[in-house]
Amino acid sequence: MNRPTLELTVAVCTHNPRAAFLARTLAALRAQTLASERWELLLIDNASSPPVAPAWPLIWHHGRPDPGDARGPHRAAALRG
Repeated sequence: MNRPTLELTVAVCTHNPRAAFLARTLAALRAQTLASERWELLLIDNASSPPVAPAWPLIWHHGRPDPGDARGPHRAAALRG
């Protein structure tokens, strides 16, 4: 079985996000119309305390040990570039 080529990677970079705001963001992404097998969500956790990953187990995560405004987007580009 051939898997469709990913057309889009959405990178969300966060540090200690407000749970309701992150939930709204992720709900909006789930509600968009591009088929789920054609895109992926990459959540970059910039040293949140507590870590974001356990709260959102179905998302591709990458944790960063140190926060920084540009580090998250740069890491997302490096992972998917």
